Amino acid sequence: VQVSERGNGTVVVSLLELLVHETWYVREAAARTLGRATSRGDARAITGLVRVLQDQRDEVVQSALSSLGMIARRGDSTVVDALLEQLGSGGSWLTKSATASALAQVAEFGEERVVSALLEKLNEPHEEVRRAAMAALPQLADASDRHLIDLLIDTLACTSSIPDARAAAASLLGKVVGDAHGLGRGISTIVVSALLMHARNASENWLVRRACVDALTQIVPKGQVDIVHGLIPLAHDEDTGVRQAAIEAFTLLAPRGHEDIVRSLLPILDGSGGSDDEKLPFMRKAAVEALGAVAKVGDARVVQVLLARLNDPSDGVREAAGEALKRVSEAGDDAVLEALLAELMQDEG
Repeated sequence: VQVSERGNGTVVVSLLELLVHETWYVREAAARTLGRATSRGDARAITGLVRVLQDQRDEVVQSALSSLGMIARRGDSTVVDALLEQLGSGGSWLTKSATASALAQVAEFGEERVVSALLEKLNEPHEEVRRAAMAALPQLADASDRHLIDLLIDTLACTSSIPDARAAAASLLGKVVGDAHGLGRGISTIVVSALLMHARNASENWLVRRACVDALTQIVPKGQVDIVHGLIPLAHDEDTGVRQAAIEAFTLLAPRGHEDIVRSLLPILDGSGGSDDEKLPFMRKAAVEALGAVAKVGDARVVQVLLARLNDPSDGVREAAGEALKRVSEAGDDAVLEALLAELMQDEG
């Protein structure tokens, strides 16, 4: 079906008739096309698409969900009811994902029953369903809703939940609280404390710990020294992913001139600490970027380490070292200028 004009009554009627065609791919095409052919809020089309949610073919249901997301008005309780019923009735992971996405387009901001239903999907076995729920929740969740924050903190703390669900809860806390403006200091403090506690717990799942560190970077303002101090031990954690997350957090949160962080990063690059991280290009790159953001301008130790990394075998590390040197070297430092010029000529050659 070719659509020349959105809201054309003749075209819409024809498509609605095709929703009950005996051939499934005709029904699927009609459901998919209604989203492009119908004006937002068209009651006939919405009613027809809601009925199609009972179709036996997942492909038809998925196209109906996509079209409902496009044409239903936000807050349409009939559509929200149908979508919640669909979300709870099972179906394939593709259908569940499409339902979560449609809810994000149709439900009202802060609608508690929708938020609760999506939170339940954080425990879904299939990753794509969890991802769809995670993508939908920040569009609907109200950070000032203390009940929501408590639910996310409880999910994070629930050891009977799968690690992916707990990591998702941490990520959502970072997203929802981080995006909120004028949020009460009490709520922010509670969230930060919970995230930091789980991040520092060495017996915790690494995925959960990493998600907590990443979430902290979205909530905590740069220069909040007490939180930065709490993350420093994680730079030497047994888990590589946790170490990387902590070092990347230093780049975003630590104030310039923080000596404890500089001391914790230098062994990764100069080999003095015997760390295996020196062998990992992504860890060297993270350490270089953190030094560029945190080291005091003119720190000779840092400048020398970064100059040595201009000869790193990894392109990404060399590039990061060049950028870091621009930030930490003093203006007119001939040694740095010569090294950067040599690196430039080598790249062009």
